[in-house]
Amino acid sequence: MALSQDEKETLRQLLKALFGNAADGNVINPTEETLQLTEQYILKLDQCNTAIRKLLRSLPTSIIGKGFLKKVLKHMLKLVTRNLHEFRACSSVGQISLMRYRIFQSTW
Repeated sequence: MALSQDEKETLRQLLKALFGNAADGNVINPTEETLQLTEQYILKLDQCNTAIRKLLRSLPTSIIGKGFLKKVLKHMLKLVTRNLHEFRACSSVGQISLMRYRIFQSTW
């Protein structure tokens, strides 16, 4: 089922909010495929964010800020390697970039 004009405009604005200038609202023409790809993108980011939040909460430090990684580097490696399946969503920035490219490609 095709997107209504209102849905297209709303999706156009959402893409502009998510991707900034890369999503010039006057150029893109969102389709049903764009909607599906954007949904997949958001869900993939959520999986990654959930895994990272869980990792940060399990670190033996109460303060996460500049310089924290050096203090917990070995511990973080153990946690990540022990839970690799949880980090597959984050395993490649390229994978997320490819999804972003596919979203824009679907609007041409």
